[in-house]
Amino acid sequence: MSTIPRSPSTGPNPSEGAIRAAVHRGWTLIQRGDYPEAVGVLEPLDETNLNVGVPARLARNLTALETHRPEVLATLVEAGLFLTLKRYPLTPTPSGQLVPAKADATAQSRPEGGTSPGAVPGAAPVPLSTNPDPRVAADLAINRLAEHITAGKAIVFADVIDGYLLTKLAAAKPTLEVGMQQAIYVAEPDPHLLTACLMLHDWSADDSPITDPRFVWFVGTRAWADFESHMRRNPMLPLPVIKLGREAPRNAITRVLERCHAYYDAREKQWAKQIDKHYGRFDCDALTVGTASRPKVLLLTSRFTSVLKYSTADCEQAFARLGWRTRTLIEPSDIHRITQSSIRHALATFKPDLIFTIDQLRSHMKTVIPDRLPFVCWVQDQLGRFTNPEAGASIGPRDFVLSMVGPMYTNQWGYPARQIVEMPKLTRPPVRPDKWVSDGDDLVYVSSASQQLRALVEAMDNPFLKACGEAMIEHYAAGGALPAMGDVGRVVDRLARERGETFGPADRALAVNALYHPLNNALYRQQALGWAAVAADDLGLSFSLYGPGWDQHPDFARLARGPVAYGPDLEALTRKSKINLQIVPSFCLHQRLLDGLVAGGFFLVRHHPSDTLMPRLLHLIDPDAQTVDEALEAAGDRRDELQALFKQAEGLADLGMPIDLVQHLRGCQRAELMNTTGQALPKLDEVSFHDAVSLRKHLETYSEYAALRRRVAAEQRENVEQRLSYTAGLRRTLARIGRLLAEEPADAFPDNPSAASTITSSFTFAA
Repeated sequence: MSTIPRSPSTGPNPSEGAIRAAVHRGWTLIQRGDYPEAVGVLEPLDETNLNVGVPARLARNLTALETHRPEVLATLVEAGLFLTLKRYPLTPTPSGQLVPAKADATAQSRPEGGTSPGAVPGAAPVPLSTNPDPRVAADLAINRLAEHITAGKAIVFADVIDGYLLTKLAAAKPTLEVGMQQAIYVAEPDPHLLTACLMLHDWSADDSPITDPRFVWFVGTRAWADFESHMRRNPMLPLPVIKLGREAPRNAITRVLERCHAYYDAREKQWAKQIDKHYGRFDCDALTVGTASRPKVLLLTSRFTSVLKYSTADCEQAFARLGWRTRTLIEPSDIHRITQSSIRHALATFKPDLIFTIDQLRSHMKTVIPDRLPFVCWVQDQLGRFTNPEAGASIGPRDFVLSMVGPMYTNQWGYPARQIVEMPKLTRPPVRPDKWVSDGDDLVYVSSASQQLRALVEAMDNPFLKACGEAMIEHYAAGGALPAMGDVGRVVDRLARERGETFGPADRALAVNALYHPLNNALYRQQALGWAAVAADDLGLSFSLYGPGWDQHPDFARLARGPVAYGPDLEALTRKSKINLQIVPSFCLHQRLLDGLVAGGFFLVRHHPSDTLMPRLLHLIDPDAQTVDEALEAAGDRRDELQALFKQAEGLADLGMPIDLVQHLRGCQRAELMNTTGQALPKLDEVSFHDAVSLRKHLETYSEYAALRRRVAAEQRENVEQRLSYTAGLRRTLARIGRLLAEEPADAFPDNPSAASTITSSFTFAA
């Protein structure tokens, strides 16, 4: 129960006697522990009446504690809820706001009218708030802390004071990156002071100090000791930099934090010694081919990513299936962080034989990773931190970069060619039913490319880009297509000539990229969807579009079915649909096709030139050729034909620099992105369509013959699982890395046995 609803008062106002009876009943229920029932009794009453408001707020807060923080509730009950007002009577400040006050040792607080515990203060209480208006004091504190709050710095309360600042902090929730949350620790040694605050403030709603997981509570006589123990046990929790509370408690918590810092300083030195000792002359015996049986891998990722954490989890499962011992370092909650201490602790205690990350080089890590410990980075996103000479220069003899564009990284940014290992997109075969029936819609497409084309062009802030966008729309409207980045580049070049504009290579690349995605991506997909919609109407087939935004598209709104969640929901939809469509302006082995095939789906695929160009090239290239020059030299009387195909292949891409196509093709073969003859999938030609006519023909055929769909899908599915599952991909990659390590030059490392790399920088995962 995260929110306790407030019921508005209805009917005639109750009499004073009825109010007193309800209040007495409410306190009795609280005393019995029936907090939700007490809420029901008190909420219909007017809470501006002090004797109603105090037990009503307390009942709601105790109900919330029962759900969200039962250990705190148990501490408060054990201390005695009904002793609170004797120790901390509620006293009005000059502003009229109530605050807890420290009662005289002899002071007693009796219920008004003598029937129940009330809120009337005892004799000579001393308010805990020194400001005449505690709300103003809390606002001033928030203003002073604004910079730290915005940055999400961790905060610790050494006591709750009067509760007003806690309430304000709960409302001042900073917006941090990708789901990160600020940590707020509350270490209150006096349960009666907390109970007094529960009588003053309603913390039962969502995002309150009780319900918000940002708040971590320690209550009772051991609160400060428990806080210290908690911080020592959790190296992923950042130590608070902001200390709040009254002077004496704040000084006490400062001493606690000093001990925590000293503890981690000592532990870091101890871990560093263990790491240096283990990795000082690390020889990688567990990884070289044919040696130790169960190596260990430490996978580093972050929960504050949208995709990488899932890919890392799939990789961990694959490592485990291959017999590795695994550990993944990831934040367990939104207030945790991957810290230097947490990485060093994992290195010292787990002693991995390999580090595996996605989109993080060794030089990107916040802490020092020993040079001799093999470090694997799977580059899934071409981010700026990879595409620079400094990144290339940071690659050491035991850094391995997994990528399908290794020649580009080597030629342009100086990555050592030996350290590049080919890794294509991979998929995780899900648990499929033993049998299933594809009895859903006849035709289904899942995509977020639902943008309205004219709106995309209007959103461009450059007149030249707008002109290019209009030309692209006209080209598609006339029946043409721009399947590759090189095709978009030729549109840019033509309009530049016509308008007398000149661009340097960098500006031209920016223009091509800005036009290719999202505009050309949407044009290419929506063109084929238009063919499919017409064919489905003519053939009487049901057609559904899934994904955000289709309900707003003038051409496809009637087909929109809303979003579908990635994972089991999408897998079930793919199996249930008779025919799924794959439409991408790139090589066909896109993630959606891989995931859909292993889920059990059947796909018709829009043909892309690269799907057939690669097999044609490999048919002409000498099997021993490793470069374009070697292939041309060995081509004999077919040299001109091969040279024409090379020129055609170069025209598909617009990467801003030449790459050796034969080197690229050999990499694709090593990664099993294609077989020896260049095929991406068996029977790909039987399910590929080029235009509206071929799509209609396939729909006529495959919509009628379920057995044919099953036969084709089963063969393609088996092929993908054998070549492009996480397990298959990692098996190839690890074997290659093992061979490279076994062949490592004797002088790869200097005689100095120090294991520590001197390169450190920020540790930020891509979203």
